[in-house]
Amino acid sequence: MNTRRVAIIGAMIAILTLISAIGSVNADVSFSYNFTGNCDIKANDNYKGEVISYEAKAKSSINEVQYSFNALGTNSTNSSLYHSLDTVKGLETNSIFNYAAKGNSTEGGVMDMTENIGLTSIYSGYASKSNEASYEEVNAYSKLAGTNMLTATAAKVGIADDPVGLQYKIYADGQTEGAWANGKVSAGVSMYIANGSDRGLWSKWSYEEESTASGSFEFYKIIAYTSKIMN
Repeated sequence: MNTRRVAIIGAMIAILTLISAIGSVNADVSFSYNFTGNCDIKANDNYKGEVISYEAKAKSSINEVQYSFNALGTNSTNSSLYHSLDTVKGLETNSIFNYAAKGNSTEGGVMDMTENIGLTSIYSGYASKSNEASYEEVNAYSKLAGTNMLTATAAKVGIADDPVGLQYKIYADGQTEGAWANGKVSAGVSMYIANGSDRGLWSKWSYEEESTASGSFEFYKIIAYTSKIMN
């Protein structure tokens, strides 16, 4: 009886979105801080990391992470920004942006924040007698703009883990207890997965999802992706 082992790359996806709104809803290491004297806040963070691993000369993988964080708060009062980035075990970030516009929006006070996190993984040689390979690309992101907003995000990617995974959480609410945020927010994820072998066996799939809210809102979203390798 002939037997063979085929490398299959799949995924486990978990997404939770909770939105309350008065307005519209549609569910469809360099680092720097700059605090200026007129209560403006500016932060930029960019990171790119790569891990290459080999196991018993038969398996190899390349895992790469791309990350960017940009935040800006102008003409503000009682505002603060916390942001951390840790690359000891892959990538782990946390941010809390508490922003209150000076006076009202007609005076030009605005908060603007974008965050992007990407994972690219390439596996090869998972079967001893064939040239099998798998490719996966996952991107999670968020973008917010508005006034009087408390926003918290958390991202985690284990690029040295097997299987690899990506987690992203975002929460946006009003700056004071019981208040809703004013402005607009969007957050989502896109994925592309492909695997095949020199025997002509190929499979591909893609997934894309985004949620948005505008007006006055409370926004909470969790995105979780875990690669799954089966021999």
